[in-house]
Amino acid sequence: MLNTLSIAETQKRTEELLLRLSEDQRDMRKELKETRKQVGGLSMTVGYGLEDRAYKSLPGLLKADFGIEVTSRLTRKFVRDNKGSDIEVNIVGDGLRKNQKILIAGESKSQLSKNDIDRFIKRKLNRLEGIFPDIFPVLITFMIAQPDVEDYAKEKGIALYYSYDL
Repeated sequence: MLNTLSIAETQKRTEELLLRLSEDQRDMRKELKETRKQVGGLSMTVGYGLEDRAYKSLPGLLKADFGIEVTSRLTRKFVRDNKGSDIEVNIVGDGLRKNQKILIAGESKSQLSKNDIDRFIKRKLNRLEGIFPDIFPVLITFMIAQPDVEDYAKEKGIALYYSYDL
């Protein structure tokens, strides 16, 4: 009888412990969700800061490096894509290169990888094709994630600037 009582008490304590663990796990999920939200906000703030610096510096850099005259204010805005949807373009403005109108389109990444470049091409540049006759793509970063990212961007025809260039 004593063993049965002991087993029942142990089972009850185990069930209580499992219940507390389940509640703790639920609380941790909520906290993790909130942490992710805050980190995402910080990441956006860092990206916006980098872009804000780019808006002021890019006209001179593009003129010196590529002979592009920026003819409108560089901004962050939504642009209608070739599917009729509005997409956010983080750096966008009009320019002239050899008397040819161009659209300057870009974005920033704090640590740029080749995957980021591919996503930029797929999610922005490909979706703007056909809407604008000539797109000049540009990426801004604090640093690169792999040693060959600069060469990869150049192969893809994308101008790359670092934060210290701005």
